[in-house]
Amino acid sequence: QLGLFFSITLWVSDALLNFGQHHGLPKGLSNDIELATTAQNPKIGLLNIAVRIVTLTILLLLMRLSRLAGYHAAEHQTVHAIERTERLTPEIVGRMPRAHPRCGTNIMAGATVFFVMLQLGLSIPYADTVAPLLALFTTLFYWRRVGAFLQERFTTRPATTKQLMSGIDAGEELLTKYWSQPLHRPRLWRRIWCMGLAQNMIGVTVVIWLLDWVHTLLQSYLHF
Repeated sequence: QLGLFFSITLWVSDALLNFGQHHGLPKGLSNDIELATTAQNPKIGLLNIAVRIVTLTILLLLMRLSRLAGYHAAEHQTVHAIERTERLTPEIVGRMPRAHPRCGTNIMAGATVFFVMLQLGLSIPYADTVAPLLALFTTLFYWRRVGAFLQERFTTRPATTKQLMSGIDAGEELLTKYWSQPLHRPRLWRRIWCMGLAQNMIGVTVVIWLLDWVHTLLQSYLHF
């Protein structure tokens, strides 16, 4: 589903970008990160920041409107309850916070803050030499706050009882496996794999590639 959201976001943002360029926006605007262009043309750099924010907003709205946001919230709330040694019931889990500090949304937030501040610094006269430091320090201080905001407002939403029960079932299964296995520190690759980020990236990449292939095939077949 995330792969579909990314593809829709790219299609919509490209369509808006093409529409804007046909009505007066500069041709140099792009969804890609163009640091060299930003340094050479600060106006383009500032406009590209706006393009990136619009693109991110489209993606976040799609996530907020999906059922995935409810399941995402239920997972976070279940983890909070486990970490606080609370009983896993819908009433207790439903009172837990929806944002979690170890959510992958924080990584997206950190990357967004860094590249936006980097482009902003490169777009300000005489600030290009300190732009990387400005971006780095801003990211270090604000990435978790921005991530928590994005989680609360977009990537999660109040979970239904069914979604809470799904999170609770997953949490109970995880606890059963934890208590039934001998205590040991898992290897680094195992910890990274269990974070789920690699699986998400692989799934998103495959879906985007498949949809792009289907889109290209349809264009060829229909002679667009």
